[in-house]
Amino acid sequence: MEHASRQLALARRGKPELADMSTTVAALLVDGANARAVWAHTGDTRLYLFRGGRVHAVTRDHSLTQQLIDAGYARADQLRVHPQRNILLAAVGTEGESAASATETAVDLVDGDAFLVCTDGLWEWVLEHEMEQALAAASDSQAWLAALCAIADNAAVRSGGKRDNYSAYAIRVR
Repeated sequence: MEHASRQLALARRGKPELADMSTTVAALLVDGANARAVWAHTGDTRLYLFRGGRVHAVTRDHSLTQQLIDAGYARADQLRVHPQRNILLAAVGTEGESAASATETAVDLVDGDAFLVCTDGLWEWVLEHEMEQALAAASDSQAWLAALCAIADNAAVRSGGKRDNYSAYAIRVR
């Protein structure tokens, strides 16, 4: 991630049309043979680990709002709606370090674990309990992801909010 960030920052230099170009990322590496996983992220693209059908772990956003929450100046329930929620403190392509966060050690996986990796265009519209309910009802990863996308689309329509684009993938451990 650090290399990609440096390369993108170099590509932006001297090109005004690319001045605001950056991205967020989350990467997951699963070692199926040893039933272990590691992950890293930067920005507000999230990785969720579900165990026993419940959210077991989630990455922490590199955003101003997350920092305000951590410092006690905002509440966790404001993360999806805070007016400054899209101000990132780290992203791939910004000058300097991208401040990627990674797991300290590999995480042992158990049968039934599931991962969701998604951008804010999805997680801002789908609450964690809805993610858990959709996982419980889904027969496979594709069905789970389709259900999450439908929940996000419906939430955006109901609220009259402008929906951001999104990328997401889901993996179930068997």
